[in-house]
Amino acid sequence: MKAPVILILLIVAILCASCSSFTPLSMKEEKKGETSAAGSREVAFDENTVSLSDDGAEASPEDSTELVPGYHRISSEEAIAMMAEYPDCLILDVRRPDEFAEGHIPGAICFPNEKIGDTAPEELPDKNRKILVYCRSGRRSAEAAEKLILLGYTDVWDFGGILSYPGKTIASDPEG
Repeated sequence: MKAPVILILLIVAILCASCSSFTPLSMKEEKKGETSAAGSREVAFDENTVSLSDDGAEASPEDSTELVPGYHRISSEEAIAMMAEYPDCLILDVRRPDEFAEGHIPGAICFPNEKIGDTAPEELPDKNRKILVYCRSGRRSAEAAEKLILLGYTDVWDFGGILSYPGKTIASDPEG
């Protein structure tokens, strides 16, 4: 394999951690310059630049979390504050219905990540509504948030997984 392909595969592995089926749709490799004397190379993903050393370790930027333009990753605490500030926001749980039934954030709706396809879901008609997305650990919420943004939703906020959510949760029937 050529070195650029290996670098892209390594970046995908870093971004996806343990997920083998998700590849950010916005990934585009752009060579930002020749390999430096120190053996590092920059790879750009849209507006974000990640520097890699020869061993493939990510060097910077540490605070870059945007996968596609408009993607926002926030903490659970920030999500709780947004829920209080914007009571009409949509809290979207993208786990399976059985997971939702075991426990979810009050007011959340169950809309599994797998149901988000190539067209805007009828169940989510307002593309300008503030949407706070979560799942179990954060992998599916990142996928769902990116898909929604690429479908034209303009105010999508991913706050990761319910496992790290410090607020109240309730158990109920996923259908009601």
